[in-house]
Parts: sequence; C-alpha cells; structure tokens
Amino acid sequence: MSADLTNMGDAQLESFISNCDLQDWQKDELRQKGKYERSTYYANAIWAKSLSDTHFAAQEFRRSVLRNSIYLRPDVFKQIEAFANRICEVVFNYQLDWQAKSDGVYNTKEDDVIQAYREAGKDQYERLGEYLRNHYWEVKTL
Repeated sequence: MSADLTNMGDAQLESFISNCDLQDWQKDELRQKGKYERSTYYANAIWAKSLSDTHFAAQEFRRSVLRNSIYLRPDVFKQIEAFANRICEVVFNYQLDWQAKSDGVYNTKEDDVIQAYREAGKDQYERLGEYLRNHYWEVKTL
C-alpha cells in the first residue's frame, strides 16, 4: 500500500520525503509535483525501486547458484540452474511489461510469461523440492 501524499501539510510532506527510500533526484522531483500528482509519482517510484531490487535479488540468486555449482552434483545443478534462470527470465519480462505499460504500450501477447509463471511457478517449485528431497535426503538401508 502506498502513502497518500495528497492531504499532507508542508512539514509532514517534507518529513515523509526526507525519510523515504528514494534517490535524492526523485525526492526533488516529488517535491515539485502538484498536490494531486504526488501520490502517483511516489507509488510509481517505489514500485520501480521494488522491481529493481527484485531483479538484483534474482540475479544474485543465479550468480550464487553458478558460484557454488562445484558443490552440487551435475544433475542437481542442472535442476537448480533451470529454476534460477526461469526466475530471472520472469522478473526481467515483468520489468519490461511494467516499463511498456508506463510508456503507454500494453502487452497483447497470448503467451504472457508472467501469467504462465503464476500458473506453473508453484508446481515448478514443488517439483524442484521433490527432486532435491529424493536426491539428498533419501534413506538407504543396509
């Protein structure tokens, strides 16, 4: 949920802007917005930051998988790498779609990657978990 900046007084608005998690140039732009444009600008800026943070986290996950691949069996690495790559692909495509919508262009593709992941992502995650349990936690009897 985003903050409602429309009815904030000058002191309250300045306190909010000073403490919010935006770049200095974004804070300056927010200060220059009209009373009824502030909330929309802030919501969009925070959403863009959230997408950027998510993209960074997904890429860091992927890099971590690659860096630590030496500790995984090749078949397990292949499964985890595919999962990490899929997450990065979905986040990247979500960013592209969001930017296009911000520019007034809407995705009309029937094969929307984000929607497909919403539908299949949980199953993919559960299959990966099952695969890992079967390969790492299997009990062997003598």
